[in-house]
Amino acid sequence: MSEGSLEPEVIARPDLEAVLADDKTKELIEEYEAEARTRAFTGWWDKIVTTLAVATTLFALYFAAAGAEIPFTGVVLVPSLRVLGQTITTPQIYVMIFLTAILVLTFLLYPMHPRFIKRVNAIDLGFIGASIAITAYVFLNFETVIYRVNSPNEWDFTFGVIAIVTVLEAGRRTIGWHLPAIGLAAIAYAYLADFMPGPFRGPPKDLDYIVSNQYLGLDGMLGTPLQVAATFIILFTIYGAILDYTGAGKFYVDLALPLTG
Repeated sequence: MSEGSLEPEVIARPDLEAVLADDKTKELIEEYEAEARTRAFTGWWDKIVTTLAVATTLFALYFAAAGAEIPFTGVVLVPSLRVLGQTITTPQIYVMIFLTAILVLTFLLYPMHPRFIKRVNAIDLGFIGASIAITAYVFLNFETVIYRVNSPNEWDFTFGVIAIVTVLEAGRRTIGWHLPAIGLAAIAYAYLADFMPGPFRGPPKDLDYIVSNQYLGLDGMLGTPLQVAATFIILFTIYGAILDYTGAGKFYVDLALPLTG
């Protein structure tokens, strides 16, 4: 502001147009993409989310490297660790821990409804507790539950129901109702297959079997999609994030444009 003048001094921002464009783009994404409407944390909640995200990243990198030997030496560079008597790099245990970490982040970042986007509520904390419980149960009873997939006891069934509800709710929050609806339809079909007409008719499955296989079986939640996400996709995601953060991704794009037009 100049001396003797009450008019504010206008400071030009050369990047103002780009900033406004980014804000507009963000608004459009949040309007049309349900998964873009996430909480923006500050303070200790931000530290919790950041710590959990970093820990999940490091755990995925550790799993990728654990047990690998230095060529021609037989020396294991990164040993597999045991926690509470369980090897955390056992594929089923690793995938369950990975699933829990992603579920916890989901319930922290994605509100159950847009009006709850300002803060984490008791329902979010309840689902976070459920996410931890379904893995803790398998982790603490791994040597026995893996043999009860086809003959679950009441605790297997209870935690299986909790796991299914938790995963369906996480899917609803991030993508919308259509994914949980497909999942529920598939479960209903497995249970009611003997009532279906013509070629859709199949042998019925009891509810205990369905829930247990979804929870503990390799054809359910711990199946190929989650295994691929926890082993391959997460590594490419980390690599892409590093390229984006360091500016290397923009460098490759800028390099390709003049070369290819």
